[in-house]
Amino acid sequence: MANPDNYTVQNRMLRELHKERLARIESHSEKAFVKYGDEGLWLKELKGKALGTQRWASGDKFATMLGSHGRYEELDHFFQSCVNGVELGCGVGVAGLMLAKMKPELRMTLTDLPECIPLAKENVDYNNLNDRVAVVPYSWGAPVDQFQANPPDLILATDVLYHHHLFDPFLCSLEAFAALREDKSIKVAIAYQPRTGDDRSFVQNVLLPRLDNVSAVEYEDPGIGSSTRCVVFLGQMQVS
Repeated sequence: MANPDNYTVQNRMLRELHKERLARIESHSEKAFVKYGDEGLWLKELKGKALGTQRWASGDKFATMLGSHGRYEELDHFFQSCVNGVELGCGVGVAGLMLAKMKPELRMTLTDLPECIPLAKENVDYNNLNDRVAVVPYSWGAPVDQFQANPPDLILATDVLYHHHLFDPFLCSLEAFAALREDKSIKVAIAYQPRTGDDRSFVQNVLLPRLDNVSAVEYEDPGIGSSTRCVVFLGQMQVS
């Protein structure tokens, strides 16, 4: 029969190894200036800690589109009238921070799972955007009561449609935010990288048909770095 004390020792060792791993991740992660088009952000990542604590391709490319002066006029026009945005699945905060930087009249609330919040807050601090950018925990599909006092007019999301179990909660959140508004309608901007048949099917057959006035803005690869496709879908979520 196995000795229970052995399990206790093994569990303690595993916990200590996990703490050491996280400490190594933290010690090797420093903020760096990342160039996005003609602009840039100070960002810190914790690669290897969680999916949401590192940068991803669609977020970087969306930020590059925003920072490329005069190149993506459709994006500029779409965000022009927005004053209060919420980002779903902000991760380290690339997309929401860049949008706030480029649109001084816009206030943003970055949201993600609790383990991503401290790092996103750090990146807000690094870019001196505390006066217009907040960071709060929010899980897709959960009630949106905390946003009811000041309903957003924009939902932003980048690189979030990567697993089928997330599709329905994501759509549920879009509908819930739209329902907060008096006209039951909210602008939606989603930077999307096709990965699998599942996410392609969801986007083409479920998500896009739920949006009105949809347009697609393709990232134009300047020939440097990854050629991974990224398209930004712009539209309006309307609920009855």
